[in-house]
Amino acid sequence: MKEKNPPKKTKKYTGPVKVIDEKAIEFGITDKEKLFCEYYTNNNDLRGNGVQCYAKAYKMNLAQPGKYNTAKTGASQLLSKPNVLNYIRAIFENDGLNDEVVDGELLFTIRQNADFGSKVAAIKVYNELKGRIKKVEATQMNFQINIEPGKSINLFNESCDS
Repeated sequence: MKEKNPPKKTKKYTGPVKVIDEKAIEFGITDKEKLFCEYYTNNNDLRGNGVQCYAKAYKMNLAQPGKYNTAKTGASQLLSKPNVLNYIRAIFENDGLNDEVVDGELLFTIRQNADFGSKVAAIKVYNELKGRIKKVEATQMNFQINIEPGKSINLFNESCDS
């Protein structure tokens, strides 16, 4: 008897496996780390969700007490390991996400006229990349002034030269 609603199959990574396998070896990635990275970069249901990807790669049931925090910590640790980050970058580059592609998308977004919010954001990113926007941090200054009874002070008639 055929099931009416078969379980939804998750799309498996379909990029050139040989190149990625060589990168995994080059970066010293374990099988579990490799699986985590593949879920993190290419799984439509889990992409970018470190906790869910960690749980799936390490076969954890997040409904069990303490497992969510374990997966959260594990994902955070993996995403701060240079070899894992380099492997994730290799997957993205292998799939065509590189400077040239991103620059093209940025150019397209700047030139389009359908979504001005995105256009302005893209122009801002472009200007930041070109160093045309300088970020200035505000500094808060606190003063404490003690005035003797009967004396006054005028704070606004003094000029400040820098």
